[in-house]
Amino acid sequence: MTREPNVYHFLSVSVLFFLSGWAALVYEVLWMKELSLLFGNSSQAAAATLAAFLPASLPETLFGGVAHQNYHAH
Repeated sequence: MTREPNVYHFLSVSVLFFLSGWAALVYEVLWMKELSLLFGNSSQAAAATLAAFLPASLPETLFGGVAHQNYHAH
């Protein structure tokens, strides 16, 4: 008996990943504006924001890749 991938489950997880990424992007822009007040509108503000947000997005990216491979493997 083969197990068919549940399309609705995949779509709901995809929508949740999209919404969490969108919220993280909004949060990153807000932090960029706050840090530009502290550092000025400079590369230090951008570097501090990216240094905080890029490592935080790594688990989501890895999980999304694994989920994508598992979905298409069935």
